[in-house]
Amino acid sequence: MLVINPTNGNAVSMRWARRALDRAGHDLLIASHSDRAAIWLPAPTGASEVAWSKGFSADALASETSHLDRDHLSRLSLEGIPITVDVAASQQKRNGSDKPRVYRSKALWPLTFDGSLIGVAGCYFRRPRQWGDADLKRMAAFIQQTSSSLHHAQRLDADISEHVRTAGLFHLTEALNQNDDPEAMAVIVLDSVLELLPAESGAVLLLDRHQIYLRVSAARGAPEQWLGQLLPRQEGLPWRCLIAGRVYLTQPAEAGRRSSVEEMPLGQGVAVWAPVCAGPRALGVLALALGDGAQPTEEVRAFVEHAAQIAGNALRRGLLMQGLQQTQLETVLALANAVNARDEYTGDHSKRLAPLAEATARRLGCSEDELEDIRWGAMLHDIGKIAVPDPILLKPGPLTEDEWEIVRRHPERGEAIVRTVDALRRTATLIRHHQERFDGKGYPDALDGDHIPLGARILAVVDAYSAIRDRRPYKESRSHGEAVAELRRCKGTQFDPKVVETFLSVVEAVPMGA
Repeated sequence: MLVINPTNGNAVSMRWARRALDRAGHDLLIASHSDRAAIWLPAPTGASEVAWSKGFSADALASETSHLDRDHLSRLSLEGIPITVDVAASQQKRNGSDKPRVYRSKALWPLTFDGSLIGVAGCYFRRPRQWGDADLKRMAAFIQQTSSSLHHAQRLDADISEHVRTAGLFHLTEALNQNDDPEAMAVIVLDSVLELLPAESGAVLLLDRHQIYLRVSAARGAPEQWLGQLLPRQEGLPWRCLIAGRVYLTQPAEAGRRSSVEEMPLGQGVAVWAPVCAGPRALGVLALALGDGAQPTEEVRAFVEHAAQIAGNALRRGLLMQGLQQTQLETVLALANAVNARDEYTGDHSKRLAPLAEATARRLGCSEDELEDIRWGAMLHDIGKIAVPDPILLKPGPLTEDEWEIVRRHPERGEAIVRTVDALRRTATLIRHHQERFDGKGYPDALDGDHIPLGARILAVVDAYSAIRDRRPYKESRSHGEAVAELRRCKGTQFDPKVVETFLSVVEAVPMGA
């Protein structure tokens, strides 16, 4: 049986080490004329780990690994010379018997580079094997060359891994810079880190603005019900990590002692906890469970710390933007209320528009996001009238051409006000175009037909119906029937015919008065 397992979970890429081990293993069989062979590499725990083997069963290989660690590893490391064993003779001397074995003799060769043990090569024979000086010199030269090749392959893999991780951190930064939503950022961070590390699961927990709870904002490989759970202050491993302000490790037995979100048993491997901070400000925790048997090397720890730092800076920006957006939204709503306070008609008109516009949009097959944009558009479409002076806005008689020019600017002014809120940018476009005409004779951009956003075409119809029905200082209210007739008369010129008929199907289903 051929086994190649060169990775102990410490590198993103082990391609060159795999190739070097495969070639070294086959060359070892040929050079030593052995029947079976194995190559061990040091594991992060200090024990030996099988990296390549051929001719062994799993049980036999485990037994040999145990013998190597118990009886030979320290000597190979200290003396740096091969160990040859006549198994039959040593057993007879020890037990007075010659029990059947899968091999009769073996030779263990230290793989060294710059005086350090980097692995062990084992050759196994069915018959007793005598080693002459010429054999030993030939094998010593082969082992030296193999050691050098393996070291350089591992170094190349390490360099590639470092490059991949560095590039990964750059791409992570780019992805985070394109997002301002802390919850979405948590998912981006976790997915990026899991892709670049030998980790089988993980989670990102964010601190609430009152610093009372840690919330599981992203999770992979963890119980589904953990997502969204809250950890009260100072409960569980995440809080210990956050309070300590440094990378925190838990061994598998400790990490899995409780099946709860407080202890976060993310997997069978070592768990790595990194505080997510921006300067002195704590924002959350990045938790990762390495693969079974993997250990956190200094490179892995440094990478996790760096990723957590990038996440912290991005999250701080996201939270600042979130706060700014909330302030801007409150400002926009305050301006809308100011318009309503100046003109009772405008406020009531906007409130009535919203449900009619939404119902029409829904019948036209708009998505939930589009419905949300249209709802906001109905409520804020006249916000630009904040710039229209009261004598013009409330004038009971006809407007002069100069006064009309001021009124006609309100869609553009409304767009400029609403666009300051990122969440309302699409709505701002609807506000700009709600006075366009289907025949291209509207304002401010003289768009026509389908060039006018559907939401704006809907607002135009609903706005016109409400304006016809409402009483104004300069006109009396008109009936539902008159409003319907006017909308149908203007189909194809002022209004989108399909939108008109869809809207009328909505209002016909709802009692609208005489």
